[in-house]
Amino acid sequence: MADLRAGAKVQVPPLGQAEECARLAWNAMGGRVDWPAVPILIDLYDVTDVETFLEALLAIRDLQSMDRDDDH
Repeated sequence: MADLRAGAKVQVPPLGQAEECARLAWNAMGGRVDWPAVPILIDLYDVTDVETFLEALLAIRDLQSMDRDDDH
């Protein structure tokens, strides 16, 4: 069972290749999804699992959007 007390360290599983590439792509696109750039970044990062890459990219977008909504 996870220790959820304040200050407890939470272990996050390592990212797979597609998820790590999605994180890099998100940053390369300036923190937004620039659809014309996506195919270029897929080639640039040599993404082999495009479906997982896109799912991760959209998950990042959704989480960032939720964070922005919480700030207002």
